[in-house]
Amino acid sequence: MSFSYWCCSSCPPDDAPGFLSCDKPCSSSRDCPRAEPNCCNVQCGKTCLGNFQEQDSPLCPPPDPRIRCFAFVVSCVNDRQCGRGNACCYDNCGRSCRQKCPAPDSFGRQCTHINHQCTYDYECSGGRRCCLVAGCGRECV
Repeated sequence: MSFSYWCCSSCPPDDAPGFLSCDKPCSSSRDCPRAEPNCCNVQCGKTCLGNFQEQDSPLCPPPDPRIRCFAFVVSCVNDRQCGRGNACCYDNCGRSCRQKCPAPDSFGRQCTHINHQCTYDYECSGGRRCCLVAGCGRECV
């Protein structure tokens, strides 16, 4: 199964919160390196960014509602920045690279109804994660 979640635009919305470090300043996209080709106007000013992934990967764990944040910080803009086995996920406090769940169709199971056994990772014991299992619902894996 292939996921089409790359509903990317070149930049996040103007003045997007969470970009606290403009470590690659630019005045236009011509000033930006190939890996981060977009000169974007964000909270800290204009900086070079990779393509902005508007939606989380379906392999992202759900955000933990117990987390309260003092600041909204974006440390990644797309999955490609996170390396193998990780995804750029929303986590209540911004976006960060997190270990992703296995693909929902990788469990080789067929279920007749959806039964969610968990909603968030903290409900799972032993370091397991609450992940979507295709056609079955969310389970601790």
